[in-house]
Amino acid sequence: MVVSNTSPLRYLIAVGQADLVAQVFEEVLIPPAVLTELTHPSGRGDVRCWMEQRPSWLQVRTLQAQLMPEFFNALDRGESEAIQLALETRADFVFMDERLGRAVAASLGLTVIGALGLLRESYRQRFLMEPLAVVDEMKRIGFRLSQQLYREFQQEIQSMRLENLEADNHGNVKTGSPSQSNADN
Repeated sequence: MVVSNTSPLRYLIAVGQADLVAQVFEEVLIPPAVLTELTHPSGRGDVRCWMEQRPSWLQVRTLQAQLMPEFFNALDRGESEAIQLALETRADFVFMDERLGRAVAASLGLTVIGALGLLRESYRQRFLMEPLAVVDEMKRIGFRLSQQLYREFQQEIQSMRLENLEADNHGNVKTGSPSQSNADN
């Protein structure tokens, strides 16, 4: 199970790749603040529309306890609630891209995966054939990442592409759940 923050889900919905989250994680939870952010009138219309008819794999879960202000004063409400919900549900992963939110989640013992990590895992499991094209489309609509991180992602995908070709030549296909080493972007 994964608990998602707004940003990675928003971008994947906007580029038509939200189902990758369900393919990799199966069960996806969001807290009420993330629902509010994804459906806010000032947000993207395509995302609001998708959320109005969201699939059953995406569930809104109410927090059981109040937010812990000592951890969440520097984070926005969606990030704070996503981290709290992940703690309450003992989620396998928190799906989050924002640097500060990722740092807080990690400091609380949560395993964090971001949009790039999900795209990498989707490629590894062969749910997605062109992860670089998806990243490029996400960048086109406002997804931000450093040139260095983009180059590292390109290199990882190229390396995986070579491994996949090698595995195909030997009749092996890699599948499975996200590994700890892949849960970093």
